[in-house]
Amino acid sequence: MPQPFKNAVMTNAGANLLTRAQLGSTQIEFTRMATGNGTYNEDEKRLDALQQQESLKSEKNSYALSSIHIHTEKSIKITALITNQDPDTEETLVEEGYYINEVGLYAKELGGDSSTEVLYSISVTSGENGDFMPPYNGFSPAQIIQDYYVTVNNSAEVTIKSGMGAVALADDLQNLNRAVEQQNIAAQEQFQQQYEQLTGYTDTKIGELINGAPETLDTIKEVADAILENETIVEALNEAVGKKLNKDGDLTDTTVTFTSEDDEDPTAWTAMRKIVSGKLKDILGSVSTMAKNLNYLRKMLGTEDISKMGDGTLTGAVSKLNTDLSYKDIKNEITILKEGTTFDSAYVKNGIAWITGRAPAGFAGVIDIAKISAPYAPRTDMRGIPSYNASYEDIGKMSSICMRASGKMDIFFKAPLDYAEIFIIIYPLK
Repeated sequence: MPQPFKNAVMTNAGANLLTRAQLGSTQIEFTRMATGNGTYNEDEKRLDALQQQESLKSEKNSYALSSIHIHTEKSIKITALITNQDPDTEETLVEEGYYINEVGLYAKELGGDSSTEVLYSISVTSGENGDFMPPYNGFSPAQIIQDYYVTVNNSAEVTIKSGMGAVALADDLQNLNRAVEQQNIAAQEQFQQQYEQLTGYTDTKIGELINGAPETLDTIKEVADAILENETIVEALNEAVGKKLNKDGDLTDTTVTFTSEDDEDPTAWTAMRKIVSGKLKDILGSVSTMAKNLNYLRKMLGTEDISKMGDGTLTGAVSKLNTDLSYKDIKNEITILKEGTTFDSAYVKNGIAWITGRAPAGFAGVIDIAKISAPYAPRTDMRGIPSYNASYEDIGKMSSICMRASGKMDIFFKAPLDYAEIFIIIYPLK
């Protein structure tokens, strides 16, 4: 059973770092947690003696910090995975077993180099020996999830050093899943809000576009037909407006000089004045502005063919995208490739695929277990440490799981499972 430890003691070096943080001259960055087998007599276990410690007596292993959580306004909880085998690199960390008699938490100035690292806090076993860390036997690693509570100036102004191969614990993955789901919901709400704003903006601009236009040019179709029938937009507009003019003579060959606002590649919407009776050059100037705005709308809509999305309209395409982002059961899209593999659930929600299944027992090596239809595969191959619940006999046997862009799922079994173990795969769609 776990052996009791004395309360953690902040060292003099840790107190000095905390004082500087309280004065605002620096911030604290916790770097690692270390274990050792040093022994302490009763005098050495006293508070004043432990405060003077600058390092562990006999450090054996050093571990990256997995997570940091606010415990109170002035304290935090730091977690690390104490183990005899690195779960990421599979490197053996303990070749000769030892008793964990001392645990130290190290910290340094945020942004400072390694020379500023100090033993911030130390805890020693209250008895003669602590928990025993056995050597790695090549089969089942020993693991201890170690929580360490420590005093700080402001729990919102401390951090842990990242990028050191820390293991993501099951609680952290659950918190991450909840955060991702909340972000997806917020993104969906933001998308809907932007869509409603875009719809209102488009309706307004279209209303401004046709406001007061001649009968032969008061719809986009009429303008498009006129463009197709003539070599240039200017000729088309001259032809369309010419039909509307009240004239006494034949103006077929009349040349009209005016300043055109038309642009084949406009970069912004141009405000239009109302088209009213007046000089032909002024009317053509207004119509050329309308043509420029039409080109701008065409440019903003892009070149993506939406005729096959929804009912082929802009509204239908956006509605189809919204539907694809909502919940959909995709369990029937999975084909079993290895006997003994089962899937409890598989669905897409807010653009994220969530798959829960059971890995087959009795296989070793890289095994293709299933394949999912192409529309629900990830953009690129994704490999990671599997998130799974394992029986005692199967701990450490599933090393990694890969979800490939082709839709195939494979698992690397370091040894055959005794039981069909549950695993979870989470990834974004293409």
